[in-house]
Amino acid sequence: VDVYSTVTDSEGRFRIENVIDGRYSVTFSAQGYVWPLRKDGNSETPQPFVLQAGEEHAVTLHLTPTGVISGRTLDADGDPLRDVSVQLQQYSSQSGKRELNTRGSAQSNDRGEYRLYNVAPGAWYLLATVRNNPGGALMNNEQIRGPRPPQGFVTTYYPNARDLESSAPLQVKSGEELSHIDI
Repeated sequence: VDVYSTVTDSEGRFRIENVIDGRYSVTFSAQGYVWPLRKDGNSETPQPFVLQAGEEHAVTLHLTPTGVISGRTLDADGDPLRDVSVQLQQYSSQSGKRELNTRGSAQSNDRGEYRLYNVAPGAWYLLATVRNNPGGALMNNEQIRGPRPPQGFVTTYYPNARDLESSAPLQVKSGEELSHIDI
């Protein structure tokens, strides 16, 4: 397999010379951009082409700027929660079946803030999972007197739902930054 690579100029143009005969596919990548999405949620990719000696093949591709979703993770009293796993999920088609897939995640900081970047345009579901263990880990020989604090994981979907069916998707546009998306 012959692989050729190059970098575009400041206007996004490129040229690869002395390419041997064969079948080729062209791929592009740039930080902060994604391939355009088809209606089924999968990436649009360029079609392969055959190149003969002396031929030129023009390729024009448009990458889509990604977006950002940021906000805070809060408890029922509106206080910030740290170390909460915030996941970004989106439906896509896999072998003709519609599936919800996790496409990104972030951890909230000590102020309860999270930031998800490189978010492709489209409809996204946001969920937060917090380990519900207010007492923290027990030290050796430590015992809890009275009722034990609840332990386990509590999942909340945006805006404040216990399940996906009761949640609301976020619509992210190309290059958009959605802030104050608190969960």
